[in-house]
Amino acid sequence: MKRLESFSIRELLYNKKFAVTFSIVTAFIIWLIISLYQTPEREQTFTNVPLTINTKGTVVEELGMGIVNDISDVEVSVTVYGPNYVVSSLNSDDLTVTASLSDVTEPGTYVLRLSPAKSNKREDYNLVNISPASITAKFDYIDTQEFDVTPQAEGVSAVSNLIAEAPVLSSTDDSKITIKGPRTEIKKIASVVAFKSVNKVLESTTSFDASIKLLDEDGNELDKTPFEIETETVKISVPISKKATFKLETTFTNAPSDDAKNNLNIKLDVDSITVIGPPNTIDGMQNVALSPIDYTQISKSNGKFNLTPVFPDGVKSLDNVEQIVAEINTSSLSERTFNISNVEFINKADSITTASATNIKNVKICGPSRVLRNLTEDDFKAVIDLKGKAKGEYTMNVTITCHSNPVVWQVGKYTVSVTLN
Repeated sequence: MKRLESFSIRELLYNKKFAVTFSIVTAFIIWLIISLYQTPEREQTFTNVPLTINTKGTVVEELGMGIVNDISDVEVSVTVYGPNYVVSSLNSDDLTVTASLSDVTEPGTYVLRLSPAKSNKREDYNLVNISPASITAKFDYIDTQEFDVTPQAEGVSAVSNLIAEAPVLSSTDDSKITIKGPRTEIKKIASVVAFKSVNKVLESTTSFDASIKLLDEDGNELDKTPFEIETETVKISVPISKKATFKLETTFTNAPSDDAKNNLNIKLDVDSITVIGPPNTIDGMQNVALSPIDYTQISKSNGKFNLTPVFPDGVKSLDNVEQIVAEINTSSLSERTFNISNVEFINKADSITTASATNIKNVKICGPSRVLRNLTEDDFKAVIDLKGKAKGEYTMNVTITCHSNPVVWQVGKYTVSVTLN
């Protein structure tokens, strides 16, 4: 109560700070009233009004065309006229500008008329001017095409005794790249490279982030602006390898024994091969194995085989050798035919009480003549593997072995009818 009683309007009016503030507020109110009522309508220009070019439902969309020149820097201004209090409440986002595509019927360059519109719900003002009134747009077919990616590394070398190989893509997923753009521009692309300027001496295989470059048929780099490219960089690797020369080694399958292999006289048309590969792998190699020779294919009349080198991962031939001819001297070999009645079953399940097989007739056996002429039917047996077999009847492969002198072998494949109970 004492506070209210002590309050004095007279003192407030004579307060200098209050008087200044009161004068400013009063002046603003007066200015506002005058602006609203003395100048009730006015004109104002708005800049950077959003430009929309909608191709949906037009010939442009139907033909698969698009605008291929850059119109992003076009600045459109719209002038409006209306009540002062309405105009003063507007901004550029309350307006839109559209471009007419009615004249666009095929690829080419067109002048598009611009039309302003109101984007808000207010209707109590007028659109009186737009600048510019039109824009120039270039239309073309928009194509999507897939290109192979070729890795390139510039300025790469390796330390002494090692070799810097041609770069490779680190992932097969990056071997192709999809590019979208104007047809006339897409046709200029002759190749796509993943390029990295390395300029280093490398001691081991190294990976780099490489930039995608588009090249024309003369090897000149193209401007990427007109295109949509699914990625701008990919990983490439520069393999650092070592070179060495190794002897070629023959290998076998279905060999009756090591002694049998040692008795063969084999001649290779190429006895060594130069390879390149990871240094650690090369240092651990002693020779290069050849694809195996199947002993059941060796006979008096067949001693020639085409073999291929078998390389460890990352190793390849520098001699471009893809096939080696191995020739076995069969002059000391002979052949005989036997009927085999002695059968041995292995890996028989406990649930099987009896196993029987028919005789195997006319089995061709090959081997050194000095050994083969002294053998009889009793020196051989047919081995049948019953692993995984239940009771029933089967036709099964057999392996013929010579238990008295395991330097001879069967020629060809043989089957027998087996009954399991």
